[in-house]
Amino acid sequence: MNRRMKNMMIIGLFSIYIVVMALWLWGKSDIEYSVSERRNLAKKPKITVTSVINGSYMNNFDKYVTDQFPQRETFRKLNSWLLVNIMRKKDVNNIYVKDGYAAKIEDVIDYKSVNWGIRQMRYICDNYIYSEDYMQDKNYNIKHTANSDIDSDGDIGEDCNNSYDISKYSNGSYDVSKDSNSSYDSNKANNMPDDERKDRVYMCIIPDKNYYLTDGVEYPYIDYDEFVQLYRTGMDDYARYIDISNLLNIDNYYKTDIHWRQETLVDIAKQILDAMTEYDNDISNDNIEDYKVNTGNGEFYGVYYGQRALSMKPDIIRYLTSDIIDDYRVTYADTGEAVSMPVYDMGKTSGRDPYEMYLGGSLSLVTIDNAKADTDRRLIIFRDSFGSSLAPLLAEKYKQTVLIDIRYISPTVLSSYVDFENADVLFMYSEQVLNSCADQFKR
Repeated sequence: MNRRMKNMMIIGLFSIYIVVMALWLWGKSDIEYSVSERRNLAKKPKITVTSVINGSYMNNFDKYVTDQFPQRETFRKLNSWLLVNIMRKKDVNNIYVKDGYAAKIEDVIDYKSVNWGIRQMRYICDNYIYSEDYMQDKNYNIKHTANSDIDSDGDIGEDCNNSYDISKYSNGSYDVSKDSNSSYDSNKANNMPDDERKDRVYMCIIPDKNYYLTDGVEYPYIDYDEFVQLYRTGMDDYARYIDISNLLNIDNYYKTDIHWRQETLVDIAKQILDAMTEYDNDISNDNIEDYKVNTGNGEFYGVYYGQRALSMKPDIIRYLTSDIIDDYRVTYADTGEAVSMPVYDMGKTSGRDPYEMYLGGSLSLVTIDNAKADTDRRLIIFRDSFGSSLAPLLAEKYKQTVLIDIRYISPTVLSSYVDFENADVLFMYSEQVLNSCADQFKR
């Protein structure tokens, strides 16, 4: 067989492949959701004169073909295998695996998000928690608006005179020891007058698993200590910081997912409760460790498993129960009317994201009523999905616990749904959410 014939055969086979794949793409039903990537896939764009002229049609069509390509998952796995085993890349789609744990490389602090996160927490404090007299005594600007503009540098608009100037600390040289007053201080708490201690506010930032998995040389990661200090400084005199980083380690996290494992969080819950209840004789932390560990249905393939597109051993979801947790009355009000729901939704263990079994996942407003509580005190938690698994443990010591996710509900409407009177307030967010909240927290 001469060269010309070989070339013709190669061209012919390649042409047949292109035609077959194009017909396959055009004839098959579109897939709406990628379970492995946890995202909606692009839909076939509509052709209009305007979209063709401005180029948006071709851009959208390119995304559509990429997302709906036949046997896409097979090709994704093949591509990842080649990158790791042939090209010797250490990460795929910014996901790496070390010591059996998958994690995402994220090494840049988003100062715009830091500013916005502080801005929204301050807005909540100013408008719902602290009295106007208290804020004036502290020389704070009262009644900030929640919709202040943020410029390209991350600075908050001029209408918020008490905005936090992040630029002072963006060089990474901030001395943590100079701002120790923003941490939890039991002596200060014991001496607080009643009009200040009735509305107690706390903040807790959950480290990314990178903090415990890598030294920052082989795989870079955000300087957690600097990141936390930025928020502590911005919330100084608004909230006492509760540090849980010393109690966590890599074993507290799932191997294939971003989240932490509930069955390992008893000491974390105790430390947070100790900080929030140390000077409150109405609340006792006795018997907080009396839990039964239960195993969920099936195997758990976390978000990093799908994003990396390489085989890993699945995790197992476990959950904690007790006599008190079993008697919780849980409701959510995403639809405007309170609807009952279980503490652990076992049906979601076989759904798109099994981690949503904890209090139904990321819902805007969830309430836990505990009839067995020894106090009438209430707890309000501003949280992300990490809080869904920890909240059942914290709620054991409160008559009512309200979980609020301001990624799905605007802080400007909270007074219509939440009573802040005589409540402890905890801002508890993961490092990942706080570093991207400019695009997530509602205006």
